[in-house]
Amino acid sequence: MSPHPDPLAPALDQFERYYTEKIWDWIPPFYRDEDGLASNPGVLRALVTILAQQAAIGRRSIDRLWEDPFIELCDDWAIPYLGDLVGTRLVHELNRRGRRVDVARTIFYRRRKGTPVVLERLTQDITGWEGTVVESFKRLARTRHGLDPELSEVLPDGATSSVVTPPGGWANLRSTARMQQLDGPFDAFAHTPDFRQLQGSLGRYNIPKLNVHLYRLTAFPVQFATPFSFADGRFSVDPSGRDMPLFRPDQRSNLDDWRIPQEWE
Repeated sequence: MSPHPDPLAPALDQFERYYTEKIWDWIPPFYRDEDGLASNPGVLRALVTILAQQAAIGRRSIDRLWEDPFIELCDDWAIPYLGDLVGTRLVHELNRRGRRVDVARTIFYRRRKGTPVVLERLTQDITGWEGTVVESFKRLARTRHGLDPELSEVLPDGATSSVVTPPGGWANLRSTARMQQLDGPFDAFAHTPDFRQLQGSLGRYNIPKLNVHLYRLTAFPVQFATPFSFADGRFSVDPSGRDMPLFRPDQRSNLDDWRIPQEWE
């Protein structure tokens, strides 16, 4: 038996059985007895069963009306009406999940319109994948000015500009880890402005450009794993000794304290 019930499966409310017996009790006993003694018995009972099925459908429809005012519980047909109340532009109807989530969080989106936090959350809600948003103007090469913070404030603890690429500065090609992150969501290098129309990897870096990165690699917890031991005292969480990336669950649950995600989140 599947642990996740089918949301489209018929309800187990026994309404058909309830209304069948209720309507059958309303019929005088004389007709009920005649239905069992007739040459073709059970015709009246079959008619009562059909009436009970329609009564059950009507009862479920009435019960659903109590849930339809709530976007989390309403039927799909009610989503456009709720969306019209908050004045949102609906997602395509083929994306049933995205349409429901978009309407549910319209007020949240509107209050934080244009900020990176709402753009990141909107991307996750519509696609169902985690991701991050990168403002391209922060990745442009430029000269430093008086409003820039000191390098000691933006570089990691104990790091210097000789080992880490400073914001807007020259690229440190000696860092292999930074080279692997080139053109990704955690690219730390500065780029020259690209004024071409955005097409793939072309035209990504400019002041008005915004890059959205989706995480197609799914992270999942590993429990009761037997670590693989190396000869030099190191261990791997993969029993076969393969190099597997480790991730920490996203700690940015409080949207009011939102920050740019780190590579391991």
